[in-house]
Amino acid sequence: MNSSLCLPRSGTTVAASLTFCLLLALSGCGGASDEEPAPQTAETSAPAVKSNTSANLMAPRPPTTSTLNAPKGKPTRAAKARVEAARTRVQNTPDSAAAVIELGEALLEEGSTKEAAENFERVLQKNEADVSAILGLARTAIADGETKTAISQVKKALAIDSLNAQAWNEWGRALYNSGESKEALSKHRRALELDSSYTNARMNLGIALNARGKSNDAVRELTRAVQETPGDYLVHYNLGIVLKDAGENARAADFLRRSTELNAEFFPAFVEWGNALMNLGNFEESIDKSRQAIEVNPQCDRAYLNWGVALYNMKQLDASVEKYRKVIELNPSFAFAYNNLGYTLTDLEQYDEAIEQFSKAVDLDPQNAIFYNNWGRALNGQGKFNLAIDKITQSIKLAPKNPFAFMNWADALLGLGRNAEARRKLFEVIKLDPQRLGPIAQAKINDLNARGNE
Repeated sequence: MNSSLCLPRSGTTVAASLTFCLLLALSGCGGASDEEPAPQTAETSAPAVKSNTSANLMAPRPPTTSTLNAPKGKPTRAAKARVEAARTRVQNTPDSAAAVIELGEALLEEGSTKEAAENFERVLQKNEADVSAILGLARTAIADGETKTAISQVKKALAIDSLNAQAWNEWGRALYNSGESKEALSKHRRALELDSSYTNARMNLGIALNARGKSNDAVRELTRAVQETPGDYLVHYNLGIVLKDAGENARAADFLRRSTELNAEFFPAFVEWGNALMNLGNFEESIDKSRQAIEVNPQCDRAYLNWGVALYNMKQLDASVEKYRKVIELNPSFAFAYNNLGYTLTDLEQYDEAIEQFSKAVDLDPQNAIFYNNWGRALNGQGKFNLAIDKITQSIKLAPKNPFAFMNWADALLGLGRNAEARRKLFEVIKLDPQRLGPIAQAKINDLNARGNE
């Protein structure tokens, strides 16, 4: 697959944790942006040099999720049915705390966090020491991204029952979502010490291990979780994500497929299954999975993004552009979509619009080195080599070992006739990426030598 188109870094795992019950923000249905492209400086210069190397078509990493807090899309039929059943039970037994808590949990699964919190609060008004209701509020806060509130509720629960495994697991989830994966490990381990059969805690432990770069340990824990609960779609999803992160795309596809068999309405599994297939070069099958995700959730921007990347790899550039425009229509704040649109427009030699798209991508994510590098690539295409070098060097400041950036820098220098400097950058490409880009860089050096340029 073209390494310069971006899929958001995949597989955020789903914790009882996008992706990903630890929610890492599955881009899939989201927010607006009023950002305007930054103004472009005009520059006249030598004729364009069209780079024959790619720089970074991307797809964002999927999120991690959990049985308690799955990635948001439209509520599934099962979730709606559970809410209606719980409402009926509350109507029949209005004084039952268990019934009200069950309704709160069902509403939380449906994504109705405000109403869920109201039900948990209703229980606590009658019994402020009800640990299940307190943990319901903690899970609601996690779903709403309110980490401090979640941890406060967990500590309140542990003050009442220090041996509550679920409370320790929720504490780990909250820490993970705030980027504290190391601290999360100890909380999930404590939950498992208290209840070794607690599969959600084991799943979240695997997710946190993966975030710490311990993929073998993560696979071990998640494999055990699958063995303990073979009918849990989230466990299969998260194991698939971790395997995909480890480059085991064929195995990942098997677990992601199984996740969809266990829950045909869980659209993130279709998205990531398609992603694994794309990594295997099965682009048409990948597109089929994107279609299936969109059937479940028509607002799933990542499915359209993956579809666009697959079309790009099939050389269907105009169709790819159409999909990226759809992503932006659904989610105007999705920086990866602007990057991919700009990258594809560069290949179509529509440089002015490509540069506008990279500007928008950088506005949304100014620390993304790939976006600056691809912007420089488009400027190279226009022949604006000095401006290209400015963007490429910004990219290298953020990611000093990106061989694509050095290749694009060399192309800009060649366009300016600064061949000795270009040769040095080409040697840097060979050093950084001898297998993939090295032969291309060596061919350019050989061409310079043959022409006698120093």
